[in-house]
Amino acid sequence: MKEQDEVEDMSSEKTENAGQEDVPWIQTLYDRIWLIGIAATVFFFVVYVGWGVLDLMMTPEGGP
Repeated sequence: MKEQDEVEDMSSEKTENAGQEDVPWIQTLYDRIWLIGIAATVFFFVVYVGWGVLDLMMTPEGGP
């Protein structure tokens, strides 16, 4: 009977913890759609501005 009580206790703990599962950090990041949008905009802005500055620096100077 003691073993059966232990099994019932374990099953009740599982059902109690089922609603409190740890959510992976990447899922919480994906749930924040505005954060992803802002991060993408900043990323592309920095990349394209950096690419433009690099392109201007690599262009030879004109003149006679």
